Amino acid sequence: MAPAHRLVKIPDGLAPADAVASINSHLTAYHGLIDRAQLAAGDRVLVLGANGAVGKACVQIARHNGAHVFTVVRAGTALNITDTATDTHLSVAPEALKDGLRQMLGKQGADIVVDPVGDLYTEPAVRNLAWRGRLLVIGFAAGQIPKIPTNLLLLKGASIMGVYCGGLLIQETGHFTRQMAEMFDLMAQGILTPSPHETWPGRQFADIWERFSSAPRGTKVLLGFRAPDFHGIRSNDPSYPRSHSGH
Repeated sequence: MAPAHRLVKIPDGLAPADAVASINSHLTAYHGLIDRAQLAAGDRVLVLGANGAVGKACVQIARHNGAHVFTVVRAGTALNITDTATDTHLSVAPEALKDGLRQMLGKQGADIVVDPVGDLYTEPAVRNLAWRGRLLVIGFAAGQIPKIPTNLLLLKGASIMGVYCGGLLIQETGHFTRQMAEMFDLMAQGILTPSPHETWPGRQFADIWERFSSAPRGTKVLLGFRAPDFHGIRSNDPSYPRSHSGH
């Protein structure tokens, strides 16, 4: 059983399955922007990999807090850069990302860069940080762990911040539970959209494993239990209600 000091009440209006499916991505986004980067209204926020679960949550949190949001999304062999405030788009080859970001962000650059992808995305984004900019290192979904020239940080008075909720849970449990409760409140208010997910009865492990391997990318597969108030059940078992929460 989980110790009591790690428990967080799910607020009214938020389905338990929605909460469970979104903890990793949405808490990472909240911890990164609100706690680590100290997001403020008017900040210019660049979200790399904005079509992923963490990226989508970061876009929603940043907008809610009055930030000016720019996004980068891979589209085939190109990268699409978008200024979400003006709905202006620019498509560039990966090797032209630095210049594309400069064109979209201007000399002012980005106050915060959200980076869950790493690889070839990171250095061009760092080169487009503003003075006192903050790079949030969240993951390396694109493959390689990048090597960042530290002279760029010196010249920009910039900071690199690691965002790791697992470490926050162990090192600062009170902050972890408080931030999770605050993030759940945003979900209950409809500010944060839950991640797509399906819930299967836990005893159907073979079916669960097969579905885990074939579910659409980004869809969480949850283990369920027999309870009348548990939402989002999807199963081949006729005794379970059929539904799918894909937001």
